[in-house]
Amino acid sequence: MTQDRPTPDNQGAFTRSGSNGFFNGWHPQRTRYASRTLEEFVKHEGQGLPPLRVAVFGSFHRGLNLLKGLKALPEGWVEIVGLATDDPDLKHAGGQKRIWRYDEAYAQKSLVPDYAAQIGIEPYFGKVKSDEFYDLFENIWKPDIAVMGTFGQLINKRLIDTPSFGFYNCHPIGHPSKWADGVYAGPTPFEAMLERGDRQAKMILHEVSEKFDDGEWIYESDPIDIPEGATPVSLHEVTSPIAQEMMYALFLCARSQLTIERSFKSTREYRRHFAQLVPGGVTI
Repeated sequence: MTQDRPTPDNQGAFTRSGSNGFFNGWHPQRTRYASRTLEEFVKHEGQGLPPLRVAVFGSFHRGLNLLKGLKALPEGWVEIVGLATDDPDLKHAGGQKRIWRYDEAYAQKSLVPDYAAQIGIEPYFGKVKSDEFYDLFENIWKPDIAVMGTFGQLINKRLIDTPSFGFYNCHPIGHPSKWADGVYAGPTPFEAMLERGDRQAKMILHEVSEKFDDGEWIYESDPIDIPEGATPVSLHEVTSPIAQEMMYALFLCARSQLTIERSFKSTREYRRHFAQLVPGGVTI
């Protein structure tokens, strides 16, 4: 009988939260080193597996960094099958209540559409709770997993339940606050940080639920300093690159899950828990 061994802080990409086995810290500067075990496992045992089909919901700097993070993954890991993004001029995107109400942000509204054109993806700007999109999402995109960052529409259960690997969102909060506090949920997290006088910010990757920014958190980044004179728009830009590293950690775990499934078919039922295959915390 083997006993669980604690993961030393200098070996894991995550740190444990008490005795419940969950993780309360994610260290992007150590991700490449700490993920070596899973990387080698996926490289040597995962050959020939199909790419994961990924749907992206995002705009502005965070949406852009989600796309860039996915494109930077090892060849064959993922296929971006669809992109839903904001058009702040459309009412359903909530432009007047969100980051788009700032002129500096509105002037950059084409960040994601422009990058999508470069990588050959046609964005969807319409309502996601519509028969048109349900057909597109379920019958054409057919995603295995969906990721989101800075998207103005609420996602419903039908969309959440479609990808077998789940639906995840990147959202910022102040530090040392906790995700469960709910203070930063909604469209104005950076305004909340500045009003509260926060000195640091961090990024959360959480499961998407039928409420804005309310799902179970999965990964939490190390905090970064909020610069003097920061604005909501500048904080968007400063924090968004963290999303790229989060995509690496998320999809390393997802590819590991696929690799395990090939040998042990019964493990498919654990797809919604694949993110707990933590880099550095698993010995193959």
